[in-house]
Amino acid sequence: MAIGIYKITHTESGRVYVGCSVNITERCRIHVYDLNNCVHHSRRLQEDWDAYGAAAFVFAAVETVSSAGLLREREQAHLTASRPYYNGSLVSGYKVKPNRIDMTDQRFNILTVISEAPKAGARERRYWNCICDCGRSCVVSQDNLKHGGVKSCGCLQRKQQESGQRTHGGCGTVEHNTWASMLQRCRGTNPRSYKDYAGRGICVCLQWFDFPTFLKDMGARPSKHHSIERLDVNGNYEPGNCIWATKAVQANNTRGNRVIVHEVRSQTLAQWAAEVGMKPSTLRKRIEAGWPVGSALSIPVGLIKPGPRGRKR
Repeated sequence: MAIGIYKITHTESGRVYVGCSVNITERCRIHVYDLNNCVHHSRRLQEDWDAYGAAAFVFAAVETVSSAGLLREREQAHLTASRPYYNGSLVSGYKVKPNRIDMTDQRFNILTVISEAPKAGARERRYWNCICDCGRSCVVSQDNLKHGGVKSCGCLQRKQQESGQRTHGGCGTVEHNTWASMLQRCRGTNPRSYKDYAGRGICVCLQWFDFPTFLKDMGARPSKHHSIERLDVNGNYEPGNCIWATKAVQANNTRGNRVIVHEVRSQTLAQWAAEVGMKPSTLRKRIEAGWPVGSALSIPVGLIKPGPRGRKR
């Protein structure tokens, strides 16, 4: 996981975007995802990306730092030196405000935008009056229009239900919920899991940003007792490192497990305890008390009685 400053460069014009991140690789993945879906916060970068394509841009780390506390200072130095065309400001940490666009007369799937509707909600989101190809009118949020969350007045969904068709057969399923939670953990949008995933540099491979591809690689969940598991707990969510596993299997594949080697065999403490018919807590106490591994595993429980002061004799 690289902590530092990165640049996105348009090779033909030399125009650049400067940014900083505690995980440069994952931040660049997010840039690509947003640009491919036409939702990037930099209007200039989005326009050139749409005009020239992904092959015209180079992503590169230009400086690494030892701690996150130095990021803003070093980013400011690069902003001042480069004066990047794609950044909304030359001040480190500045958040570019979303572009206020006019969507009148634009077409989204089978919806045509007629006019802007009154804002709604605590955050005053923008809404638009639309007319569907079927002739019905509806009001749709700007986000749903841009991201494809709403494609019709509802007639498409009704037709699909009548014909038994589904888009990818995943929405609302356990597999889809697993996929959505995986993205949330690794994009840092869940504060509770940040330190264990995004904060450690754990990310989702680019092809798994697409749910059908994720479902094709992972397959359906075998049973309600299974959930997604990374074979390498320090690795990313990607093909070859993820399986459906039970809680028992996952319990033996965590960073907190204690691995015990005995007679050329390596197993977790819980696995050894299960093999010899002993409680894991009993085996742990024996090991922590300084017992040789062979004795801790072979001496039956209760054979050695406590002494007057609780010591084994």
